[in-house]
Amino acid sequence: MDQIIEQIKDPQTKMMAQLMAKQQKERTESQPPETKKLNAPYPPAEKMRADIQELIRMNKALIQEFKVFKEQHEQLKKLNATVASALGACECWGNPLCPICHGEGKPGNLEVHPVAFNRFAEPLFQKLIQQTALVEEK
Repeated sequence: MDQIIEQIKDPQTKMMAQLMAKQQKERTESQPPETKKLNAPYPPAEKMRADIQELIRMNKALIQEFKVFKEQHEQLKKLNATVASALGACECWGNPLCPICHGEGKPGNLEVHPVAFNRFAEPLFQKLIQQTALVEEK
């Protein structure tokens, strides 16, 4: 800026430009550090490109992670529905806010799905029967 001011030929214009530059410098120095950062020049284009590329890479990774979570969520919803049907329960397990069962869907309150029961509950009952038999033998 000083180089530009030195090139001014008219003394009044030169003095006015020097005064304006001095006022600008004083305003900049009196600003809080956060404001000074806002007045800083833009980073070089290469840095901005690198930052954008990093953000794109991070975004792609987050999208992929979201897809995995969404798939896991769907699998857990199916498992929950299957286990609930095996125990004669609604998928909400008796939540009073459920629009399907209105809180009446606790285990044993709905029809048991026989295939799901054989898959999840029957092995448990078989094990309990075996353990009970072992206890009775002792």
